[in-house]
Amino acid sequence: MSRIAHLQFRAVWSIVQIRRRQGIFGSDIYLLRYCNGELVQHANNMYLSLIPEEIEAVLPCFGNVTPSSEGENPVYGLGNPSTRTAEFLIDPP
Repeated sequence: MSRIAHLQFRAVWSIVQIRRRQGIFGSDIYLLRYCNGELVQHANNMYLSLIPEEIEAVLPCFGNVTPSSEGENPVYGLGNPSTRTAEFLIDPP
């Protein structure tokens, strides 16, 4: 994979789940779906929402891995089966 393609996969993503105050130092954990289909955990970052025109511009980057293809109530986990849950916004246990 070229460096440009590698960077593109990590520059375009959608948030599939937010785990409030469950990261290191009490930060939120974000589960991101990159446009290549990879699911990755991020924390200690800041994210900005796209305006509708920007959303339309980046959706083709996802191909058939669009946010709507995640299905209804998809379940995500953080490696341990006990962390699996279907909600989008999760408060600390």
